[in-house]
Amino acid sequence: MRCGRGMAGLSCGMISPAQTSITRGVTSLDDSSVCFVGQEQPIMPIEIEDQMPVEEALRDREHELSQLIDMVPSHLWRLTPDGEPTFFNKRMVDFLGLDVPDTDKPGMSRLEAVIETIHPDDAAEFRDTLHRCLVTGERFTMRYRLRRADGIYRWMSSRAEPMRDHAGRIVHWYGLCQDIDDQMHAEEALRRSQQQLQQMIDAVPVRIWSVTSMDGPVYFNKRYQDHFREVIADFDAIEEPRIETLLQELIYPEDAPEVQRTLLNCFESGSGAVIRFRWLEKDDTYRWAECRVEPRRDQDGAIVQWYGVSLDIDDEMRAQQALRDREQELSLLVDMVPSNLWRLTPDGETTLANKRMADFLGVDLSDKRQLDLTDPIFHPDDADEVGNVLGRCLITGERFSMKYRLRRADGVYRWMSGRAEPLRDQDGRIVQWFGLCHDIDDQVHAEEALRRASEQLAGALRGSYRKSEGRMQSSLRQRSRLRTCRCQVQWIPAGQRRTFDP
Repeated sequence: MRCGRGMAGLSCGMISPAQTSITRGVTSLDDSSVCFVGQEQPIMPIEIEDQMPVEEALRDREHELSQLIDMVPSHLWRLTPDGEPTFFNKRMVDFLGLDVPDTDKPGMSRLEAVIETIHPDDAAEFRDTLHRCLVTGERFTMRYRLRRADGIYRWMSSRAEPMRDHAGRIVHWYGLCQDIDDQMHAEEALRRSQQQLQQMIDAVPVRIWSVTSMDGPVYFNKRYQDHFREVIADFDAIEEPRIETLLQELIYPEDAPEVQRTLLNCFESGSGAVIRFRWLEKDDTYRWAECRVEPRRDQDGAIVQWYGVSLDIDDEMRAQQALRDREQELSLLVDMVPSNLWRLTPDGETTLANKRMADFLGVDLSDKRQLDLTDPIFHPDDADEVGNVLGRCLITGERFSMKYRLRRADGVYRWMSGRAEPLRDQDGRIVQWFGLCHDIDDQVHAEEALRRASEQLAGALRGSYRKSEGRMQSSLRQRSRLRTCRCQVQWIPAGQRRTFDP
């Protein structure tokens, strides 16, 4: 039997002239003739009527399968072992705006025509990856941008696997690609958001860390990492930093146990905490830091992450210590003042009394209830007036000034001169009243004694004046009589006058 070029090696069958047997075999390698090498088999007659239902069922099955393939919400395609497209499902045809026959273009293969629909930035990688898979038979998987019929590129996630015959030879490639453009844009937006968040976290002037558990690896932001590189030798060689290691390396030895106990309690109880400790700096000095730890929970309330923010509060701590020292100095100074000092709220509630006043009244400064400077400490004759004047001053804001008697711890009342001035904020509102009262009891009693002495002296002077006035009146009367006598004597002749020595 003669055959044309290209038929060598084909599987063939030859029916006997009587049509009772068939010889199956393979054509010879010589493409000029056919040599059947095989076994003759009898032909079993089959009624055509018996094959009709089977063929109809097969056609129905193929139709259902075709509809199912077109209904799949993905692009399905088939390639030859060499990579030439042989099938696109309807969804893919609608997306590309072309079917397999439309890829037949002069001077290029169908595969190259399909590659033209891939974004130029992805085409080379697609070609190389697919070629490697066609050669090796490995699974094809890739993300790329595919041009839609309207010219818009959309991201696709594509996968393909080979179908092999019983001998393991690839007979087809079946592939699927899904439109993931929305997902890709969402992922890109998420990446940008995460990048912006990371940049913000790295830019903020605080140290931020996160961890899943006490013994788990810790994440640190850039500011933290830069600090670690300055104080921990070979920090970059530590693959997964642990909290315990860092506590031993960085925390002031006296503070480390308390910090560790607090963190353990947080992880066990699920509650946040604020921790203050001293932290090693690059110049081998320690600075105060404050760390705030809070858990992040999922929608079911389970803790999925712990976050911490560390702030440098060394300046604040030093300022607070300086303030405490200043307050102590001021307290000593106030207690040394030889007067009773006190402080009131805008409503008149006593909030402070110096030690001299507390000793005078016999109250305990640590017991705020005993600082209630109300009526019982004032003399009954002065209490109402003090209350009225002080109440008016609290309302009007005018200066308080008056004298009153205050009961000493031994029950003795002593005169006091009290004054108070309001302290106002920048808006003019009264925030506190500061008052002073000093003991003027000796002065008052001295003034009273002086007043009595003055009254006695005035009485004595008045009596003496009355006596002196009587003598003067008598003297004046005598002098008047003498003047009368003198006038009478002047009429006596000079020779008759006589002078008497009294």
